[in-house]
Amino acid sequence: MINKKKLCLITLVSIIMVLMLISITDAAPFAHIKNNSNKTTFTPHLVNNAIIATINVEDTPVGIAVSPDGKKIYVMTQSRDDSFDGNVSVINTATNTVIATVPLGDRDLHEIAVSPDGTKVYVTCYIDNDTDNFVSVIDTRNNTVIATVPEGVSNGIAVTPDGKKVYVTDYYKHSVSVIDTATNTVTATVPVGRYPNRIVVSSDGTKAYVVGKRVSVINTKTNTVTAKVTGLSSPNKIIVNPTGTKMYLTDYSNNNVYVVSTKTNTVIATVPIGAQPKEIAANPTGTIVYVMNGNNVSVINTKTNTVTDTVNVGVNPSAIAIAPDGTKVYVVNQGTFDIPGNSVSIIDTKTNTVADTVNVGVNPNAIAIAPDGTQVYVANTGTYDIPDNIVSVIDTSTNTTEVSNSDSHKLSSSKTKASLIKHKHKNHSKHHKTGKNYSEKRIIR
Repeated sequence: MINKKKLCLITLVSIIMVLMLISITDAAPFAHIKNNSNKTTFTPHLVNNAIIATINVEDTPVGIAVSPDGKKIYVMTQSRDDSFDGNVSVINTATNTVIATVPLGDRDLHEIAVSPDGTKVYVTCYIDNDTDNFVSVIDTRNNTVIATVPEGVSNGIAVTPDGKKVYVTDYYKHSVSVIDTATNTVTATVPVGRYPNRIVVSSDGTKAYVVGKRVSVINTKTNTVTAKVTGLSSPNKIIVNPTGTKMYLTDYSNNNVYVVSTKTNTVIATVPIGAQPKEIAANPTGTIVYVMNGNNVSVINTKTNTVTDTVNVGVNPSAIAIAPDGTKVYVVNQGTFDIPGNSVSIIDTKTNTVADTVNVGVNPNAIAIAPDGTQVYVANTGTYDIPDNIVSVIDTSTNTTEVSNSDSHKLSSSKTKASLIKHKHKNHSKHHKTGKNYSEKRIIR
């Protein structure tokens, strides 16, 4: 009888202990460990029973790029105060630590690109609609600015595959500047359509495609416009398929994707898509194109030029990237003023379903994938109330990560609405004319 009572007592105590553990886990699912550095803070958290680290950068992250060998991540950051200082934080991917911060001065940083050999990083810097704008050239061997090339207001930059030229759009001068990377000087200026804001170079380096009010095709050997694509309404984002035979353009106003033959430079198909198509990406073989629209990702079969699937993701997707092997699509859910996103949806391309959703920082806006596909890096802009200033690192084998502020995920929609305000800085009226703000800046290359 006594043994039975002891057994019951032991069982009861065990149950109470389990319930206490569950209660503790629900109340405080994160374990915090911080160092005293104000540059890089490691804050391990328990997520999906894994403990990993994220990376604090200098200021608000507004763009991200990865080196060709995957050993470094370059993050454009912008201060929130009146100084509006721009920097590039350099992250060592082996240790996931910031190893250098490159100051770029009082500038609005727009775009970032890494040379094919990884020796240089190019950043478009802007302060005025007409003057005092340039492209900063960073030597990645010593992480210093080695040149500033005078340029206009640029929302687009592309490096040729051989690394010999950089093409930069000039929004207000309706042109494209060609930079010789050996001398870091502008060697040609190519007039194009009005308000050019996006540019890509073909995989063979022979053509550059410029998107503005129209699409212009530049011969990179002669640096002249050889064709203009007609029949487009409001082209916005652009990609060229891996073989260089087709380009795909989103039309934000008319909810279409245009398919253009690069041989004839004519529209060969118009694919109706969901509301307000934004970012666009193709799989490595070019057989499938993924288009963000609304809170969905549309899947286009490039053989039939039809939408074969629509995948519902998170709130207000803002950036998209595809794994090097094409098996996964990563969609950054930025959220809105009313509803936080703060996550990355991972789509299984075999089933076209969301296989996992990973919580990241507040107001994520940019994404980059390591060349070997093992890690995904997400830049989180944060808000004025919660300035995360972090890069979340996702382990693609487990789809786990963490954020540097556990309270970020507990942020109520009302607080998010109050804090997700447009950034303010000096000369705001001039900067605002470009239509850029923290919530819009993202690098998908």
